[in-house]
Amino acid sequence: MKSFVSAFFMMFVFGGCVSSSLSLQEPQGIVLTQERQTIVTQAQVEEKIMLRFTNLDVTQIRVSNAAKEKLFFEELEANHDYEFKYATVETLKRVFDLSYSRTLYQSSSLLFVQLQRKDGSYINILAEKSSFQRLSYVYGYSNAAFEALAQELGVVLQTSHTNILAFEEPQTQWSQSDMFLNPLVQPIYRKYGIAF
Repeated sequence: MKSFVSAFFMMFVFGGCVSSSLSLQEPQGIVLTQERQTIVTQAQVEEKIMLRFTNLDVTQIRVSNAAKEKLFFEELEANHDYEFKYATVETLKRVFDLSYSRTLYQSSSLLFVQLQRKDGSYINILAEKSSFQRLSYVYGYSNAAFEALAQELGVVLQTSHTNILAFEEPQTQWSQSDMFLNPLVQPIYRKYGIAF
């Protein structure tokens, strides 16, 4: 009886969670799934780079969509016994080395956000954090494309800044020294105050 109640409780708790995923699948393109809805952005891979840091792996992919706009898909995955040290927006600010952010929409795991660059322009980012060990995001969207994607999901975004920069190269900042001095991940036990 106890196991039945436990199983029922787990189904109730996890059944109520909004599930989403963001991935790049060849040859389809960027695939976003939220609950039972799937949106595919046709995109052709132009370049793929794998970066390995201590306790963090980064996949960086440049793609070109049907309108020939450059989009950048990145996936961060913490190693086995590590998790992200910061909340999603703070992690993105550190990855892009930018300090001002504006969240346009946020659900349990999906996030539409704008980061302000030092020149005053903005970067539109769609991010999805499926666990404490994995974060995926796509950036490079124009405002029109960003808002169209949100509409397909039935999401209403807050008013977005219009000074959006288009770029050809990745805007994220990755270096061994930064990852050593300011790691994005921490051992899982540290979060709970356990030290070995």
